[in-house]
Amino acid sequence: MKSLIIIVFTSLLFVSSANSQSYIGYLVDNIEVKDSLNEKIVKKGRKGDGVLVYNLDVFEGGRYKVHHINSGKDGFILRKDVLLQKSVPYTAQSLDDIKKAILETEMKDPMLKFYNNTKGKISIKYGKENIELAPQEKLSLKMAKGKYYYKFKLPGVDPYYGVEVLEDHRLYDMEFYVGRTK
Repeated sequence: MKSLIIIVFTSLLFVSSANSQSYIGYLVDNIEVKDSLNEKIVKKGRKGDGVLVYNLDVFEGGRYKVHHINSGKDGFILRKDVLLQKSVPYTAQSLDDIKKAILETEMKDPMLKFYNNTKGKISIKYGKENIELAPQEKLSLKMAKGKYYYKFKLPGVDPYYGVEVLEDHRLYDMEFYVGRTK
C-alpha cells in the first residue's frame, strides 16, 4: 500500500510542475484582454500579438492569465484564442524575471508564416528575401522588425504588391489562394 501512495504522490507532483510552466503564444484572432473575470477590457489584442501564458491553470470561463508582451498589460483571455508556441526557458523567482526572460528569447523577432494554397508555384519577394513556394507548401521565416515592401507573383495572375511594418513578438500568417474578382 505504501508504494501505491508514493506513485500517486509522485504523479501529482509531476502534474503540478507541468502546470507551473509558462508559455509564449500568439493570439489567433483579434480579441480583448480582460482585467479579470468581471470583463473590463485592459487591451485590445490583434491577431498575431505575442502573449505570455503564465501557466496552464484554467480560470472561470476557460480563460488563461496572460501578459500581453508589447503593451505590458496583464489580463485574461479564452484559451481557444491563443496558439501556444513554446515553453519559456527560465529559472525565474518572480513575475518580473519571467517577463525579462521573454524579452530575451528568440521569440522576440517577428515570425512570418506563408502557405501556398494554390495549384501553381508562387514567387515572393519580401524585402531582400526571394522565396518560391510549391503548391500546398508552407514556410516559416524569422525577420527583423521594420518596414518591408513585398510582391507576390503567380503565373497567369496579376502580381500583388504591398508594404508591411513588422513588430517584435508578433506572428504574421499569410495564405495565398486564387479568387474571383467581381
